[in-house]
Amino acid sequence: RYTVTEWFNKRQQVFQAALMDSYVMMNISYDEVGKHIKNALSAFGLMSAAVVVYDRPTEVIKPFEYFNQPQKAILISYFDYSKKDKPKELKQPIEFNPAKGLFPDTVPDYPDEGVVVMSLFHKTIQYGYILMKRGPFDTGVYDLVAKAVASQLHASYEYTQRIKNKVSITQDYRILDETTHIDYHIRKHL
Repeated sequence: RYTVTEWFNKRQQVFQAALMDSYVMMNISYDEVGKHIKNALSAFGLMSAAVVVYDRPTEVIKPFEYFNQPQKAILISYFDYSKKDKPKELKQPIEFNPAKGLFPDTVPDYPDEGVVVMSLFHKTIQYGYILMKRGPFDTGVYDLVAKAVASQLHASYEYTQRIKNKVSITQDYRILDETTHIDYHIRKHL
């Protein structure tokens, strides 16, 4: 009976992780993704988690290639429920230098015991990393969760880039339209 119950529980955990993967692929901006990820992560029994994204995603072409840590990263999502008397959540993103430490010094008392660090890759692009104090779920489930977070970061980054390109094209069109009208009126009066 224990084996069947254990199998069923692990199956449910994997199913929940698969649901997260399909749930996180939303069109939300890169600036708003931290709040969304925090809500998704808290459903997996994590006592604490932090998501750090690099200022610019980095392409790693060869596996296990030496990687220079960027000088600028942003803590976009963080919660720590391991201390019942003082639970903590991130109010706003925090910029810091990850080459000096994996976690910003401005957030005190981050649990350093039992924390797992996983890189957040989408194909060959590394968006950052996640620090997790695992909960009751199977280790493989947290791998799936990290992949889902990386997929959401990728989708949000691409969505934000499309919005920026659209704004840029609209501004260029407006300038061109104004220039054309001015040019037309000047030629008309000549």
